[in-house]
Amino acid sequence: MNKRNKSKENYWFFPRMSPSSQRGKTITSSNFTREDKDLIDIFFREYIQNVMDARVINSVGERQNAFLSIKILDLKADLILKYHGDIEKRLIEAGHSKERLKNAFKSAGDQVSCLIIEEEGTTGLRGETQDSEPDGTEEQWNSFWIGEGNENKSGKDLGRRGEGKIVKHLVSSLSTLFGITNQQNGKKDLLMGKCVFQKYYKYENLSYQRYAYFCDEKDINGETQQIPIQDPDIIKQFKKDFNINRTTDDGTSWVIPAINKNSFKIGSIIKAIISEFYIAITKGELSLDIDGQRIDQSNLMDVIEQFQVFDANTKTFVEWIINSIANRPNYTQVDHDWFVDANAPANSDKIQNLEMLRKKFNDNETISLSIPIIFQRINEASKYVNLDVFIKNNTDFKMTRGAYIRDCLIIDKEEQYIKNTYGKFFGLALANEDNLIDFLGDAESPSHLEWNQKEPKLAEKYLNYQQTLTQVRRSVPAFLKLFSEMRQDDYEDIFIDLLSVPIGDGKKKKKRKPITPTPITPHQKRTPVFEINQTGGKVEIKSGSGASQVSLPGIIKIEFAYSLLGEKGNPFKEYHHFDFDLADKKFKFNTRGCNIKANHLNNIELEITNHNFNLDIEGFEDNSIAIRENH
Repeated sequence: MNKRNKSKENYWFFPRMSPSSQRGKTITSSNFTREDKDLIDIFFREYIQNVMDARVINSVGERQNAFLSIKILDLKADLILKYHGDIEKRLIEAGHSKERLKNAFKSAGDQVSCLIIEEEGTTGLRGETQDSEPDGTEEQWNSFWIGEGNENKSGKDLGRRGEGKIVKHLVSSLSTLFGITNQQNGKKDLLMGKCVFQKYYKYENLSYQRYAYFCDEKDINGETQQIPIQDPDIIKQFKKDFNINRTTDDGTSWVIPAINKNSFKIGSIIKAIISEFYIAITKGELSLDIDGQRIDQSNLMDVIEQFQVFDANTKTFVEWIINSIANRPNYTQVDHDWFVDANAPANSDKIQNLEMLRKKFNDNETISLSIPIIFQRINEASKYVNLDVFIKNNTDFKMTRGAYIRDCLIIDKEEQYIKNTYGKFFGLALANEDNLIDFLGDAESPSHLEWNQKEPKLAEKYLNYQQTLTQVRRSVPAFLKLFSEMRQDDYEDIFIDLLSVPIGDGKKKKKRKPITPTPITPHQKRTPVFEINQTGGKVEIKSGSGASQVSLPGIIKIEFAYSLLGEKGNPFKEYHHFDFDLADKKFKFNTRGCNIKANHLNNIELEITNHNFNLDIEGFEDNSIAIRENH
């Protein structure tokens, strides 16, 4: 190591551009800035995923529990400048917001808020620290500090894309973070920092790359190699300046300077973490101290109540999830071949004691099911893996709620498959088996908010992966339909009557006994409950001639989609969440005589309180909108 006698701001290494250096912007940040979530939620979701993956593995192959200490320190700006030098000027040249930087540093002596996080029960950033070339699952140092988009995780790892670390830079007005790590069975007190610029930039007539390192340096074949600072005096002063408590225990302590304190309030941090990781806390895999507030499985529900982490409806749903996982009421193992197709109820012949369980379901008891999912890796035999499913019926619920969880990670946007089931239910699909956790991790988008059959790793590693993912997604809806007494025979009769298409292998089918219908008054077409007007991106929904048919207060469900502009087809079947999501903050709603009970993806659940009602929605593109009542 080169021990240099110089000030701390001069420990920055700014790599120069060469003719072969990549130009352009830092693209991985766009995977997170486009999300609907607030940045604080994105930050803690991505960061804690990495913490859960970095937990120490004990002698029997189990991950130990992780503990995090989180605090906000207000430090003098001149102390921060001691570690940053001319970073501010370089950021401006790279296109960063002058206003954001101005708010971070108004003048020497001003207070700058820093986020300090210290980990226990993790391995630290292991691997080679003196050479950037080694890579692989054990080279965590290089993967974090040098790599971008390194997919070196698998199995039960929650973070898989190597992109989540960019959010540590996004939350800093200086786009900078520092880390001091103790490696498990390795080196101790390794200090490094990094600044990520929006793009390559010119500074004092020289061109520089999109990143810089707070580091020591050594020469490798005429090239500068960034290496961690290990000077005991620098380490000691750094720990003192940022109130770092780490001594010899394994793990990493992080310093993220110049955060937005208005966003990173203690209550907001508690809400962001619990809302994403209450499963991990419930299972005892994660505990925290957030500015003196201890959070673990023993007091989780009390903290949820104290800090009002969830609204009343979501709190009821979360409590149900926690109790269902802990107690597994009315547990039943489902037989193979339960899956019929993507829209059908589950096969009633593949579950024992169906009528008894259905009665309990209709009495608002929770039903716990272990469901076999077809699974096959390339070059291996096909087999079944189990998915845990929990369902509950309750007409007192304000709306249907659902969750798909991989290990302890909630895949938010998958909830649509449960919420679109007609009725009022709670539903949960929980993947606990290693093979299924691995498969669903490979199916996740970079932001971990949804699964996608087109993710390349699925085709690389699995056979019949479309069927596997479909069975996972349709598991809860299929059993909700079955338990809510929509029988499979009824389902088949409906589609035989609708389609009148011969099905099967040509063998003569036994004719069903004709049913003599009870004489009834001829069905009259329902008069429309609402009328629609559209002007540009604004849609007005107002009471129609059939509004008086609605009993007050009454609920109607409305479905939206962009029209197909002259093409044949069903616009509602062609809807994709990339078209729009009514939960997006860009949509503005004005109501009169009605209340929005739920707005998600392309659906609104509207409570009618007056027969003369009106709903205005702004935020659509200037496309023609197709709208229908979803019975």
